[in-house]
Order: sequence, then structure tokens, then C-alpha cells
Amino acid sequence: MPSPTRIEARPAELYPWDAYLDRLQVKAATTAGSAREQAEAAITEFRRHRNALGERLHEATSAPADAGSEAGKAVEAARDELARTAAELGARLERGGKA
Repeated sequence: MPSPTRIEARPAELYPWDAYLDRLQVKAATTAGSAREQAEAAITEFRRHRNALGERLHEATSAPADAGSEAGKAVEAARDELARTAAELGARLERGGKA
């Protein structure tokens, strides 16, 4: 089970993802036409995963000690999903927004 300080420190990991989202929004804004629409849809999906991670982090910090292991697993799963989505989105934007 993660130590309480480790779980409490985890919400700070959302700040870099928020900055990443800001950069993606700027990049999408400079894209034209349907590629822009596709990029914005992908960013919306990414934001959904970022918010899910935020929810899991909140649950982990407020979970009873005996539920810490399950909360930690949920955080790890949400973190992995967010990282996977970020990689896919970055690749998509490099291709000009095409899926």
C-alpha cells in the first residue's frame, strides 16, 4: 500500500498534465479544417481521462486506510490510461489531427 505522503503528493502530478493540455489546445488552434475538429475532439477525450485521474486521486486521499490498496490500484490504472491517451493524441497531432 502506498504511504500516505505518497498519495497526498500525487495531486501535484496533475499540474504538468494541465500544462500539456494548454499546449495541445494552442497547437490545435493553429490547425485548420477537419483536422482541427478532430484534434479538439481528441483533446476533449484526453481531458476526460485527466479528470478521471483527478477523481481517482481525490478518492485515494480520502479513502480509509484499509481501502488504500484498491484506491492506489485505481489511481495507477487512471494514470496509465492518461499516459496512453497522451501518447495517442501526440501522435495524432503530429499527423495533422488525423486518426
